[in-house]
Amino acid sequence: MPAGAQESFDRDRLRDTTANLLLTLNQPAEALALFNADTTVPVSPTTPVYAIASARNMASDGRFEAADSAVATDIRGYTRELAVTRAQIKILAGQPEAALALLDAPTLGTADASILLTRSLAHMAMSQPEAAARALLPLGPAATLPPALQPGMAMIALGQGDVDAVLAAMQRAPLPLSELARLPALPDHLQNTDLAAPLALAYFAFDQGYHRQSLELLEQALQAWPEHPLLLLLRAENLRQMGHYAATAAALEDALHVLPGSAALRLLLATAQEAGGDDEAALTSYRAIIEAHPDFVLAQLALTRLYTERG
Repeated sequence: MPAGAQESFDRDRLRDTTANLLLTLNQPAEALALFNADTTVPVSPTTPVYAIASARNMASDGRFEAADSAVATDIRGYTRELAVTRAQIKILAGQPEAALALLDAPTLGTADASILLTRSLAHMAMSQPEAAARALLPLGPAATLPPALQPGMAMIALGQGDVDAVLAAMQRAPLPLSELARLPALPDHLQNTDLAAPLALAYFAFDQGYHRQSLELLEQALQAWPEHPLLLLLRAENLRQMGHYAATAAALEDALHVLPGSAALRLLLATAQEAGGDDEAALTSYRAIIEAHPDFVLAQLALTRLYTERG
C-alpha cells in the first residue's frame, strides 16, 4: 500500500475507533463531529460507524424516519449493530412491534446482550413486563447482573408488581438508587404498575443520551404522577447532562420534598448548585448532609474540596 494510502487508512481507522468509543459512551453528537471535522473528504453514508452516529443524532432531534433510513441497510460485519440501533429508534418512535420484528430476523443469529436488552425494552414499551423478564433470562439471574443493568431490572419488577424485587434491584444499582431503596418512604411510591412502562422508556432514553426524548416522556408521566421521586430524579439527571444546572437543582429540590431523608439526592443537589456557580448554596447543602449523616464520606470530601478551591 502506498504511503499516502496507508496514512489515510490509519487516520480513518483511528477516527472510526474513536467514534465507536464515543457511541459506546452514548455521545453520538461528539462521534458525528469527528466525521464532519474533515470537510475535504466526504464520508460515505455506508460507513457503519458514521451511519450509526448519524442515526442516533437524528433520533435525538426527533427525526425518527430519517434516523431509521440511515441504518436501514446491510453493511458486511455490522448487521447486528445496525439492527439493534434501528430497533432502538423504532422503540423511541413508538413502534415496539416493528422493533421486535427487526430483532427476530434470522440473519442476526444467536441473540447477544444488546439484542436481549432491546427486546426486553420493546416488551416494556408494550406494558408486557413478564415478556420483558423472559427476554433477559439468557443473561442469568437478576442478582448476578452488573449494577448498570439493575435499574432496568427494577422497572421490570415494578411492572410485575413485585415491590421487594424492585427494592432488591435498586440496592444492587449504583447511587443514588441504591440509597433510595433503603428509605422507608420509597415503597409507598412503588405500588403503581402503570408507571413501569413510561419510566423504563424514559430511563432508556436518558441512558442512551436521548435527553430531549427522555424529558418529553417524563413530562407526560409527571402529569399523572406529579410528585414521584424517581420521575423527578430522572428529570434532574437529564437536565444535568444537558448543562441546565439551575433546573437540575429545582428538580432535585422537588424530589427532596418527597424523600427528605435522602443524602444521595442532597449530594446531587449540592453538585448541581456548585456546577451552576452557586457555591454558597452548595456549601449549605454539603453541611446539611454531613450534619444529618456524619459518616457520608463523599459529602465530606466535596465540602473539603470546595473550601480548598475557595481559598
